[in-house]
Amino acid sequence: NNKHKGTYITKEKESDNVENNNIYYDKLGLESNEIPTQAELKKQFLKLSTKYHPDKHPGEVDKYTNLFQEINEAYKIILKYHYKTTQNHLYK
Repeated sequence: NNKHKGTYITKEKESDNVENNNIYYDKLGLESNEIPTQAELKKQFLKLSTKYHPDKHPGEVDKYTNLFQEINEAYKIILKYHYKTTQNHLYK
């Protein structure tokens, strides 16, 4: 019985408004006064996600899991805001 299938719809958060919230740029180490190209955004995301991946810090998994998730969220929000895409796969 798939009664609940499809009922989980992600709603856009108020914090998805990038213009008013430079925290996402800060998390990715980007300048908030410039719009990054998709290539620059992807490069910075990959650099930070590799550096802060929880597997590279086995002694502090919880801390780095949170950092990794914040970086991932910031990447998706900036990508969606500037490029109107919710592309989940980095290599498309």
